[in-house]
Amino acid sequence: MLRSRAPLRGDDAPSESSNSTSPERAAEDDTDFFMHLANDSESSVGMGIFRDLNVNSNPDAVLPPISRLPPELLISIFTKLNSPSDMLRCMQVSRTWAINCVGILWHRPSCNTWDNLERVVRAFTEPNSYFHYHDLVKRLNLSALNKKISDGSVVPFSRCKRIERLTLTNCSMLTDNGVSDLVDGNKHLQALDVSDLKSLTDHTLFVVARNCLRLQGLNISGCIKVTDESLISIAENCRQIKRLKLNGVAQATDRSIQSFAANCPSILEIDLQGCRLITSSSVTALLSTLRNLRELRLAHWKNIHYIHLGHCSNITDTAVIQLIKSCNRIRYIDLACCNRLTDNSVQKLATLPKLRRIGLVKCQAITDRSILALAKSKVSQHSSGTSCLERVHLSYCVHLTMEGIHSLLNSCPRLTHLSLTGIQAFLREELIAFCREAPPEFTQQQRDVFCVFSGEGVSALRDFLNRTMVPYRLGTEDGTMYDDSDELDEAEGQMTGLMHAAVINDEDDSEIMDGGTPAAPLG
Repeated sequence: MLRSRAPLRGDDAPSESSNSTSPERAAEDDTDFFMHLANDSESSVGMGIFRDLNVNSNPDAVLPPISRLPPELLISIFTKLNSPSDMLRCMQVSRTWAINCVGILWHRPSCNTWDNLERVVRAFTEPNSYFHYHDLVKRLNLSALNKKISDGSVVPFSRCKRIERLTLTNCSMLTDNGVSDLVDGNKHLQALDVSDLKSLTDHTLFVVARNCLRLQGLNISGCIKVTDESLISIAENCRQIKRLKLNGVAQATDRSIQSFAANCPSILEIDLQGCRLITSSSVTALLSTLRNLRELRLAHWKNIHYIHLGHCSNITDTAVIQLIKSCNRIRYIDLACCNRLTDNSVQKLATLPKLRRIGLVKCQAITDRSILALAKSKVSQHSSGTSCLERVHLSYCVHLTMEGIHSLLNSCPRLTHLSLTGIQAFLREELIAFCREAPPEFTQQQRDVFCVFSGEGVSALRDFLNRTMVPYRLGTEDGTMYDDSDELDEAEGQMTGLMHAAVINDEDDSEIMDGGTPAAPLG
């Protein structure tokens, strides 16, 4: 055991940050939602605290090779040890080893039993301890003792001002006093999990917003007393947030969610399950603003009717399908210029029982399979026994054919608007006769490809095709079709969206032929 009991550095000694990362997480490590990916912490494990110490007072002494290893290499070696007892033995070899090993041993103290917690606390309060152990703690997880942890239990940990990851899941006895004391002054905090602390209020989150500017992960699921005021403060101050869980934060509204969309561009995941006051405008803001967004959870949002995702070019089938699974009452959805979408998305959209308007302008990967899915939607779901579709926007979907559109017209008697601008099969004199006039501000090039049918023009087009074409059966053997016996999975296909009424409206279509910015709002 080491003989000297003098502290190895003073409380006011400067700390040097290291570029090396914390050790790899062991199998028994924390399971917080924001920890499941690779460690993105910029922390060190002791080297920053002790690097400047001169542990050899005699520069002429002959040292063995292992004693000449730089601290970075020693720490790298020590991180390979999985057993705390092995690390303790390494600390007893020499002062150099102790200095470079202690941070690894203490960066995540084990508090999975009450006895362990008491030992950790005693080390913090020992007046003649070898090291300032409270400064070495980088990760603190007290969730294993959630039934026992109270405000008094965490008082000794308020000295730990270098915590990067704090997990207090289900510690239901904690209040604002205990949590805010832990957070106050903790400038290094990157991840905070206080899920299901139902007594927590805005007070704690205001403390987080003032102190934790490096925050990347926040889980306040089930914190039912939290309101927009503190969430907006978090969004405006903690702009590095990547993962946000607000599951069950019932008082959150569009104000706070749109603030996160505007201020936190690095968000990868956001969970809004059970946030019943949030509307379609928040979903649109998140999906159109957050370019790095990977996961958006929206369970229990069945009442959403409108979703506008136009020009969200990074959206894929997976995102649309997952979004719509939770929202089966969608009536209007705009996916214009989402050119990564395929027939898979539209086939799921076709199962929406109340779908009235759909915008697929410039979704150039879709084919007749999509159109036939819309035509073949389960009309038995609708009270009138017919399709609800009223407006369909398909301009520049260049793989569509006359047969698919003919089938759509005959299957959707309520259809009053059909835009087919830029689709070569419909740029024929006998069909253009039923089109609306192009807007006067259009160039000649735009007029040449303009093809929009509305009102009586839709009925006239349907009648003309019925007179001149062989009726098209949905169950043909054409490679773009599928068998009538195939059933669309309604449970899987319950999908949702939201489209601003001003995007798909009763005004003239104005798609231009070159794929640039439309001359007027898409119609």
